Amino acid sequence: SVTGPIKELTINAKKLADGDLGALTEASGNDELSLLINSLLHLAHSRKEINEKAIGEQIKVETILQNMTDGILAFNLKGRLIHFNPEAQRLLKRNYLDDVQFDRFFREIQADITLGDLVYMKPDGSIERDIQLDKNFLHLEFATFNADNDGGIIVIIHDITRQEQLEQSRRNFVADVSHELRTPLT
Repeated sequence: SVTGPIKELTINAKKLADGDLGALTEASGNDELSLLINSLLHLAHSRKEINEKAIGEQIKVETILQNMTDGILAFNLKGRLIHFNPEAQRLLKRNYLDDVQFDRFFREIQADITLGDLVYMKPDGSIERDIQLDKNFLHLEFATFNADNDGGIIVIIHDITRQEQLEQSRRNFVADVSHELRTPLT
């Protein structure tokens, strides 16, 4: 009479842990077993709510990352790519990014940075690099993150091609004006 209900509770608790909230029903008694059943039910419902909120937040973050106008790359501390958004693919002119390793990739695009440069950096610091990829100019911002002893590196990619074109036009204009002023003077 004592071990039977405990064995049944053990079986139902395993089902409850696997997500079957119908495995246990609320107990109406005031004994220890009833209190334990009600506590397990409360724990299971709380866990379900927390999981649902976490999934909702994950969907929000994914949607934001997928629709950003800046490219995002995330690497783990071993240099393996763990996340990227479509804009990063477009800016880097790559159909696929699955094979990207941090050091090799940034050497290829001549960003002059290694994983070692970032691993020992302060958590709130960042390193910036400007590169030219074909006819596009990109500004790369590298920052570290740490999440439960599982950190990594985030790379934010800004397309600064338009700003570079405007800057080049300004330099050309200043050079032309200065040339036109010097010619009549000489």
